Amino acid sequence: MYCEKCHRQSPDNFVNCPYCSAPLKNHKRKKPQKFVKPKEKKKPLSFKTTVVVVVALAFILAVSAIVIGAFKGSKPSTAIKKMVTAIETNDSELYYSLYDGQIIEYYKENWYYGDEETFDAVTKPLQDSREFYTEKCGGNFTLDYKITDVTYVTGDTLNSLNNSLEVSYNYSRFPTKVAFLKFEIEAKGEKGTYKSVYENFVCLQIGGKWYIQTAATDILADKIHED
Repeated sequence: MYCEKCHRQSPDNFVNCPYCSAPLKNHKRKKPQKFVKPKEKKKPLSFKTTVVVVVALAFILAVSAIVIGAFKGSKPSTAIKKMVTAIETNDSELYYSLYDGQIIEYYKENWYYGDEETFDAVTKPLQDSREFYTEKCGGNFTLDYKITDVTYVTGDTLNSLNNSLEVSYNYSRFPTKVAFLKFEIEAKGEKGTYKSVYENFVCLQIGGKWYIQTAATDILADKIHED
């Protein structure tokens, strides 16, 4: 690069003359090149990976459908099954769970019970049943049940039953379904076999779950027959 002021030669990439500092007119700046990161090519999923993903999604959807279907399609027989299992295995916790929380609160508020007293009162039918079957069939008895009839209560009759629950047991969350069941329980033990027959046994569906309602059985049964 030639300097017009001092007439000396400088390297081509200089902006100013290194000898006299005069600007070098013929200098051309090179624009800095921007670094462009090359695009990564997406690798297509292998056939094996694709199959695994599809199977996994299908499994999740199937399980979800079963759970939702079981919840929506629950039947009062689920409560009877749990009750029979609780009596056979002497599982007081399972039997206690068969009662809706509103009837538990009724025991506490109207009979001035504490938690332990309420638990004993609610599970007393379980102990009574075990004593009865032990006397009839022996201590190591097994139970089997068979539902012979289910009658669902709907319309004005259901509204009337809910009104009775509100007045008699302070219910605020009302059943969406009420069912009267007839079923048999057959006990077998070393002393022999004994069959019990239950009629007008009431089950309530609240929040998608079925509960037994022995406390209200008489009132509800009378109500249904009146209507």
